[in-house]
Amino acid sequence: MNTKGSSYNHDWKKISAALRKNQNCAICGEESFEKKECHHIDFDKQNDAPDNLIVLSADCHTKVHLGTLKLPHQMEAERTKITDIQERLADVNKLIAPYQLAYVNVADCELLKQNAHYMEKEMLDKLTSNIS
Repeated sequence: MNTKGSSYNHDWKKISAALRKNQNCAICGEESFEKKECHHIDFDKQNDAPDNLIVLSADCHTKVHLGTLKLPHQMEAERTKITDIQERLADVNKLIAPYQLAYVNVADCELLKQNAHYMEKEMLDKLTSNIS
């Protein structure tokens, strides 16, 4: 996948081969040299900086380009966001917990009142229909 096109640097094949020889796929762990490719993290084929290159299996590389698979650093960033959100929710839950119980009780009481009123009305209707 990565060796197609003329927009790569002239020494791309050498750089890619060296990385694929020494690293497994960063996602699935693929070891076979022939099944690995080198990916430009920023999608800029001219940026061969070491921190912009990552070894991926051909399958993982395709999925990254299709947007169906995230790179490890992207997954870690998402895990961090999820953890932050969970912590914020826990803080909010601590703040509203005393009020939630009171709210639920009030809501339950209101629902019971409505049901009791409906049941009373239904019973009265039945009783009065028998009289007529």
